[in-house]
Amino acid sequence: MDVIPSLWSSLYEELPYYMTLSCSPEVVLSTLCGSFGEPEVPCNLVAPWLHPLFEEILAETSPTGSHDYEALVLIGAIHRPNIGALWIVAVAGGLTPKIIQKVRKGTSPINALGFPWTGCLQSFINIPGSGPYTHGNPEHISRLDVWRLLHPPQIEDDELLYKTRPQTPWAPWGSCLPKDCALRVTTHLKCARHEYQYHHWNWHLEEGSVIQDQGFSIAPLSTVTECPSDMIGIREQRRFPTRELDQEASEEATLYAFLWFGINGEGKPSETIYEDAWLEGIWEEDEYDWEDEADDQDSKEPVGQLEDRVKAWLNSVG
Repeated sequence: MDVIPSLWSSLYEELPYYMTLSCSPEVVLSTLCGSFGEPEVPCNLVAPWLHPLFEEILAETSPTGSHDYEALVLIGAIHRPNIGALWIVAVAGGLTPKIIQKVRKGTSPINALGFPWTGCLQSFINIPGSGPYTHGNPEHISRLDVWRLLHPPQIEDDELLYKTRPQTPWAPWGSCLPKDCALRVTTHLKCARHEYQYHHWNWHLEEGSVIQDQGFSIAPLSTVTECPSDMIGIREQRRFPTRELDQEASEEATLYAFLWFGINGEGKPSETIYEDAWLEGIWEEDEYDWEDEADDQDSKEPVGQLEDRVKAWLNSVG
C-alpha cells in the first residue's frame, strides 16, 4: 500500500478551512486585492506604487502581453505567501481581470474577516503601529494614527460612522498637531497602542446550539517569507516602454481615505491639507449622499443572500 505524502495529509486536515473560506468570495477577493498594498504607502502615492506592475509589466504593449498573468501570480505569491495557492486558482477561475480592475483604481475592497482568517494585511487599520502616538517638537501625530484612534468604538454611541472602516486600504498622508485633533483622539495620545483582536465567530446550528470557532489559527501569521526561495527562475532582462503616470488611482484612494473622516466631521477642518484639489469632492457633495455610499460599502450583500449561497452549495455537494 502506498504511503500518503505528509503534504496531502496536511491539506486534507485543512480542507474544512478552505471550504469555509470558499463560502465567502468577498473575503477571497479582498484578500487577493490586498496583496498589492503596504501600510507604509500613503494614498497620494498609490499611482506610482502600482504603476510599474499595471502600466509597464501588464500593459497591452508590454512584452508579456495583456493576458499573461504569470508575473502577477509570482508577485502576489511572493508578497503574500500565505495565500500563494489562491493566485493560481484566481487565474484559472478567471478572477484576475476583476482583481486588476479594482486594484488599479485605488479602491480595493476590504473585508473585516479577511485579515484574521488569512493573516494577510488588507488595510493600515488591521495593525496598531508601534511606538508612541506623538513625536517631535512641536509635538505631532501622524494622520494615519489619528484615523486608527478614531476607529475604536466609544463607550457612548455618538451616531458617527467611525465604527465602520475606511473604504480604501490606503493610509492618509501627513500629520496633525494635537490641538487640531478631536477629543476622542487626544484622550488616547498617552496610551499604549490600541488594536482590534479577533477572537472567534459562531456557528448557529439548526437544533439551536452554538459552536465557537476560533478559525484556522489564533496565533499571528507572518505575511512575508523568511526563507529565500530558489524555485523562481529569473529570465532574461526585459525592457518595458515608458508610459505616462496616471494619477487616477491616487486621486480615488485619497478621496475615499479622507471621505471617511469628512462625513463624520463638523464641516471642513481648518488645516490646509483639506484645501487640496483632490479633496474638493468631499465638501461639494451632500453629506447624506456620502453616508449612504458608506453604508453600501459595509453591507454589499444581505445576510439572506449569503445564506442562500451556502444552501445552494450544500445542495450541490450533497
